[in-house]
Amino acid sequence: MQEGYESAPAEGIYGHAVLNLLLASGGTANLATLRASAAEAFGPSAVYRNCSGGTFDFDRLIGFLASHGKLTTDGPTVRLGAMPPCAGH
Repeated sequence: MQEGYESAPAEGIYGHAVLNLLLASGGTANLATLRASAAEAFGPSAVYRNCSGGTFDFDRLIGFLASHGKLTTDGPTVRLGAMPPCAGH
């Protein structure tokens, strides 16, 4: 697990942790690179969650975050979106 990232709680990793990985890469990344960074930081079988208690695998989390304006996807490229991430937990 990468230093500086929270360990996986029993209920999952909050989506803002993946947004923080994207931010750490300058706000833009290749989706495969972001997926690999998340797997390194949180484990390859990590379960992600939102603030409402929904749970996701990595790909569904990306779709969820995109649908809420937290990030955008353009082919293999992922960018931080116009909506700010939540304050965290």
